[in-house]
Amino acid sequence: MTDRPGETPAVRAAETVGETPEKTVGETTGKTSGETTGEALPEAGRQARFAAEVALAERADEVAVLDLRGLAGFTDFFVIAGAASERRRRTIVEAVERRVRERFGRKPTHLEGYPASGWMLADYVDFLVHVFSPESRDLYRIDRLWGDADRWVPEAPPPPPASGTPPEEPEPGEPAPPGADRESAAGTGDPGAGA
Repeated sequence: MTDRPGETPAVRAAETVGETPEKTVGETTGKTSGETTGEALPEAGRQARFAAEVALAERADEVAVLDLRGLAGFTDFFVIAGAASERRRRTIVEAVERRVRERFGRKPTHLEGYPASGWMLADYVDFLVHVFSPESRDLYRIDRLWGDADRWVPEAPPPPPASGTPPEEPEPGEPAPPGADRESAAGTGDPGAGA
């Protein structure tokens, strides 16, 4: 198989099994994960990605999902997000907790941290949701500590058009821009509806 510009092994693996390739950041590490081998993503991975999309919809910064299968014995996935204000950190965790419960019928086994502490965590056992202040994220450096993990980054929805400016329409025969399907899902309140 020949490489296409910007193609990663994860994209090739996903295309091999007929899945939609996911956006990845950095190089894959060759570990056994659905990202690199083409195996189906486990339910915990789908739930972690949904939680990441919820966090992004709540305006979290630098959202990522780390695949820790084969690297850690205590969980399979980390969802990492950032928010500068206490209020935003609380809002993100509450939204993730509510939406995961609505969508998958799951509640976290426990919550840790406080918005004022700069770090909050929702523990779902097979995935953990971390929401950090910029200072705490820099202090704990989870992204670097688990740097060998495969990483998935949710796509940000396109920014809203300036007032009075209609949204751009693709030319006939041209594919819709990334995230266009999210516009139809926006009314559902389901950040995973377009995924």
